[in-house]
Amino acid sequence: MPATPLTPFAAQRWREFIGEAQANRLRVTALAVFYVVHLWAYLSSIGKLPALSFLQLADAGAISPRYHTAITCLALVWVLVALGVQFCLRSGVFPRWFGYATISADVLLATALLCLGAGPRSALVTLYFLLLIAAAMRSSWRLVIFTTAACVVSYLAVLGDAKFALTTLEETDVIIPRYQQAQFLGSLLLAGWGLAWLTREGDAPRSPF
Repeated sequence: MPATPLTPFAAQRWREFIGEAQANRLRVTALAVFYVVHLWAYLSSIGKLPALSFLQLADAGAISPRYHTAITCLALVWVLVALGVQFCLRSGVFPRWFGYATISADVLLATALLCLGAGPRSALVTLYFLLLIAAAMRSSWRLVIFTTAACVVSYLAVLGDAKFALTTLEETDVIIPRYQQAQFLGSLLLAGWGLAWLTREGDAPRSPF
């Protein structure tokens, strides 16, 4: 007996479910890579691991124990988010707002990570693009638009935090020129627009002219 074909709504929800599982794998992988690099940099800065100068990780004493503790706590919270997502998916708990909740958690944690560190000067601002990719993996252009807006608001918050030195644990200047701020915001918006176009739900291809 042939299987009953899925309705368009059910097919879309199934794609979102699969995409959520893939996005969680991306979350765990990115977190593992980030934390291994951070841990190696911290341990090398206090002389417990070789510095590997060709990687230019960190100078002696450059990473304070307070910063390391804060980053470790954030990483643990992120692991709990990933475990919670995995548990919900395996239990069949997948309401329509689920993707928005998980993306919001990721954006909030990324914001905290950047604010505690080098802010807009940090290479970790590239996390925003990983979040956009993770949103696109869920096959929902609405979620991509939401994620783009959330990332823009987050980046503006990071800029404000850097300007007024509210939470940063870095002792160096973390402010970047305004033209660089504008370039990065423009890149976020363009990336979000492109990914939203690619993930339009059920739309027929349109002429670009």
